[in-house]
Amino acid sequence: MSRIRYLPVATFATLMGGAGLTLAWEKGAQVYGLPLLISQVLLALTLGLMLLLAASYAIKAVRFREEVCQEFQHPIKISFFPAFSIGLMLLATALHPYVPRLSLALWGVGAVLQLVLTLFLMNRWIDHS
Repeated sequence: MSRIRYLPVATFATLMGGAGLTLAWEKGAQVYGLPLLISQVLLALTLGLMLLLAASYAIKAVRFREEVCQEFQHPIKISFFPAFSIGLMLLATALHPYVPRLSLALWGVGAVLQLVLTLFLMNRWIDHS
């Protein structure tokens, strides 16, 4: 039995933390002269984590569609789906000094996805369905 079946959508919250820490170190390098290399290593680790989590959850969505649907129907777990889009926008912000065009594209995808998820979740909460 595959362990990917049990990968929770809440794991995407780690992207927000990793990207936030990366941005904090980047700002610390600018303002306080902290080593920029630390933020670059954190960026690489967070980018790798995002790719790993996105690929793993995509596999889960294909192989174990019912589990993903159950998470999407759960009143608490559904709130973690936007963690991916927020993490994507934060990661795009951290990438901007290095690859501005790619970062703007990623930020745009994250923003559109965030808007769609926000509207969906707000509608669901209002309708209580």
